[in-house]
Amino acid sequence: MDTRGFQSHYWLDHEGVRFGAGKQSALLYHPLKVSSLELDTGKKELIVNLDHMGDHHYVQQTTSNQVGKVRHPSEYRTNEERVDSFSLVVGYQPKVMARFIIQPYGYLTTHVWTEHADEQTLESNRAIYFGSEKSTQASQAVGGFVKHRIPVTKSVFYSNPYYKPYLRSHIAIEQHPQFLPFLDELHKQGNEIVLHTLYLFELRHYQSTTENILAFMKNRFGSVTWIDHGYLKSSFAFDGLDKKTPHYLAQMWEKYDTKYFWHYSAEDTANTNLSLDLYQTRKNDALRTPLYWSHPTVTGPFYTWASAVVPEDTMYQYSGKNLYELIHNRGVFINYTYLARVPSSERAGRFMIRNANGEWVIHPAFDQLLKKLSTLRDQGDLYLTTVRDIMNYWIAISQVRMEYAPSGAIWLHNEGKQKISGLSMATQSNEVFVNGKKPLQREVDGERIFWFDLEPGARAVISSNPADH
Repeated sequence: MDTRGFQSHYWLDHEGVRFGAGKQSALLYHPLKVSSLELDTGKKELIVNLDHMGDHHYVQQTTSNQVGKVRHPSEYRTNEERVDSFSLVVGYQPKVMARFIIQPYGYLTTHVWTEHADEQTLESNRAIYFGSEKSTQASQAVGGFVKHRIPVTKSVFYSNPYYKPYLRSHIAIEQHPQFLPFLDELHKQGNEIVLHTLYLFELRHYQSTTENILAFMKNRFGSVTWIDHGYLKSSFAFDGLDKKTPHYLAQMWEKYDTKYFWHYSAEDTANTNLSLDLYQTRKNDALRTPLYWSHPTVTGPFYTWASAVVPEDTMYQYSGKNLYELIHNRGVFINYTYLARVPSSERAGRFMIRNANGEWVIHPAFDQLLKKLSTLRDQGDLYLTTVRDIMNYWIAISQVRMEYAPSGAIWLHNEGKQKISGLSMATQSNEVFVNGKKPLQREVDGERIFWFDLEPGARAVISSNPADH
């Protein structure tokens, strides 16, 4: 939150701004039915974008790896209509100025590991998640993600007819009988298991087979996320949304609740050379950096989540300085990695190496990084989560309507269908109450961060006085 020393321009997403004070004030915050807000401080202008193409990128891929058809703008037909709305509060200032925090339970920042499934073996997976290829169960973990209790959004191939064990050959569920029990173990530990498309090659999709696979992933792992792989025609960014092609999958995605997608446009605003933060704050706050979006006319009910690729040879980006800035700036980072990909040298990579016996084990330096991240989590600063869980939280917050009461309190109405656990807000008030009671809270950099649960259809009253509820 900036209160002085303003930058020349801000992209505010769905946050807000207050002009003036007391009866000579105007406030707009958390508008649910617009595209985004911007602020020009020099002109003292608030710009309300009803529909801005930079808020919802989508490039439809073509038959090669060249840039495809750019479809960022919304596409309307003659006589089609859309309705947008927002409320501007004028001449009134609530006693508690509270804003939403983009991670639950009072954490300061969010980090999500996501993995693409290419060129893996069962042994390399065990090394990354359990610390050693010799560890066959989570209870035997000697290092890795399971040992440090760090969840991953892990994509997998369902089938690879050309799989060859012990090579960089793309392990798949259907071809390796021990891979599925391994994934079951990861799922029990809180990892998110999702599809990296159905197949890794351009194989024909039969509707009945596709439906069986999506039903299997939904029933077995509760999968709601999808990660595109390559320039396959059945991908989200290729023909998966096109009803006129035999590769159309949208009806199946919707039926089986697959709704959170990675595709190439997910990386349009990310650059780890600038910052280990999707907000890219080192380049100022005017950058348009949405964390997620749903294209109003192209992608239907599906969402894209932003991410940034982190190759093995750029793990130095996880320096202490960059992690400190991520937490200090209360940022968000969702990476895109090839964690269990067998190193091309067949001896060592930055994620795993062979030990003296020739067995794959997690790289000691990478294991130390995971340990460091887990310590930051245990301190309450770094929220380590999955795409599914953070997207569920963000969308739940977007369904909370905020209303300012005559008493000076804030009323929150959960208009969604799900309970919001650990809903977090921040205020500079000396005291804060939720429905007349003190919530869980912490003080950070002069702010009071507090969190509470909000049931579907329920109202929460945020006030500075316990009597105001």
